[in-house]
Amino acid sequence: MRLPILIEDPGSGFEVYYSLEEAESSLEPPDVQDGANLAYDAARTALEIRVEKRKEFLFTNEIVRIMERPGAESRADELRAKLADYLARLSEHFSADDLRRRLIDVSSIESATLDGLIARLSILSASPRERPVVRDFFRRFDGELGQESSTSDERVFLPQRGKWLAVAILASSAAVGLLIFATLTSDTGVVQPLASERHAMKVIYHLAAASFFCIFLFGVAQLLPGSSFLRAGRDGIVDRWLWRTRTYRWSDIDSFVVKNGRTVAFNFSRLCSGPRPSRLRRSVFGFDRELHDNFGISAGLLAGYLNWRRERCSSLSEESHSA
Repeated sequence: MRLPILIEDPGSGFEVYYSLEEAESSLEPPDVQDGANLAYDAARTALEIRVEKRKEFLFTNEIVRIMERPGAESRADELRAKLADYLARLSEHFSADDLRRRLIDVSSIESATLDGLIARLSILSASPRERPVVRDFFRRFDGELGQESSTSDERVFLPQRGKWLAVAILASSAAVGLLIFATLTSDTGVVQPLASERHAMKVIYHLAAASFFCIFLFGVAQLLPGSSFLRAGRDGIVDRWLWRTRTYRWSDIDSFVVKNGRTVAFNFSRLCSGPRPSRLRRSVFGFDRELHDNFGISAGLLAGYLNWRRERCSSLSEESHSA
């Protein structure tokens, strides 16, 4: 199965997903049973969508599974016609001077390859923060998309400044508010509780204020240069979180997956030369390691990008060794 996965909803068009887990979690069992959704991968193959029943404790849940069909034929012409029609209709919603309109104007759609159409749809579906990452997926089509080819073999993901700034502001406000309220309920304050309750309430308010102050410091630390980042390079990834650095080679990692729809996790491969897999950790948490942040992009896109990087760099390493 070649990523990304395209889910077609006749009522709304196409959605792009960069991990199998994210694509499956986006579908509801009733829609799948009604046959409302169709799925394709980037290899031009129609995928099978089915509903399976899974028993958990005393309950039976229905889950959606997307699988490759054995011996499935290519649907390149069918997929290209659907994407071209959808992008043509989508271009009508953008003004003439909008850069997105230029990306999917009629002339460019007619001359585009199927991979070029998938690239256009992916870029349009991405947020501004995600678009540079999405373009890396389609680097070989940069000329077709009217962009200069990227020559960087490294990408650095930084914490989302807006999120951590909001955390710091809210935590500091809560800490100050609790201290003020503790003062108002003290012996000399405006509000006079019962004598037996004063000491306990004062301790609780100060402990809560101290907790929020620690969260404030945590948020500020995320904003400091070099404190946290994820670097994906030619040899592997460097995961730095609050000045603690862990380095993993691509050969050490089996694959990246989306855990619980929110975080990116991975298991170590059998060829791992670094940390050894822990059976206890894998049985408790499900995976050997998790990334601490998604850095402002979706977990599916981050997992898909890292898997693409791992496969691409591994193949380049094998070619260099064979040469």
